Amino acid sequence: LSIAFPEKHSARAIRQKYKELGKKFFYSQYLLLKVSDDESKFRDEWLTYYGAGTQLGYGPKKGEVRVLGIIDPSGGTTPDHDDVGILIAGIDRNPFIWMYEGIEARLTPFQLIETVIELNSIYSVDEWYMEAYAMANVYRAMIQQYINANRVKISIRPIKGNTAPGAKVTRILGSRWLFEMRKVAVLERHKAFLKQYREWFPGNSGCKDHILDCFGWLKEKVYPRN
Repeated sequence: LSIAFPEKHSARAIRQKYKELGKKFFYSQYLLLKVSDDESKFRDEWLTYYGAGTQLGYGPKKGEVRVLGIIDPSGGTTPDHDDVGILIAGIDRNPFIWMYEGIEARLTPFQLIETVIELNSIYSVDEWYMEAYAMANVYRAMIQQYINANRVKISIRPIKGNTAPGAKVTRILGSRWLFEMRKVAVLERHKAFLKQYREWFPGNSGCKDHILDCFGWLKEKVYPRN
């Protein structure tokens, strides 16, 4: 193996990185080798699309679905905090999941508030949820206080679940069967989500995953026993 930029990376450092990341992530990120479909956790053939020109058409009307909004908050409120993930989906009576929006961005609390209010006005969200942990509870209280002060009728409920190390991976993997069993329909414009869907696997710290984590939380709301 020839070392790229040997003046920056010694053979010892590269071997250590291999041990830390594992073969699959090391090969895909350092050697720039494509992760095979057999190793991918989510597969393209599981994707179901709706919209113009598809068999599903444009999807159900507003009165035929319950619209849920899931927020995966960042770990803080400073400018250098993590990204925020937001998922908006309609759930029909089957229940089948129609993805409306998937957003991942670095937002200040005020920007998140504006985004939530805008999405709520567009999709008439029936239920909003945010992951509950110490920082997120502070975050949610700030958002709710501002929303109430502006007389906007939005109530963000906490999602109580496992927030221990490794819980996110378990949650994301738990949503895998939704796609495999064709329980989700997405739009081709959901570029941020599709990128995560195609590139994510456990240990890939270079891949954003907040929208996928929102799907993990959504699955627990829609299919709590699966």
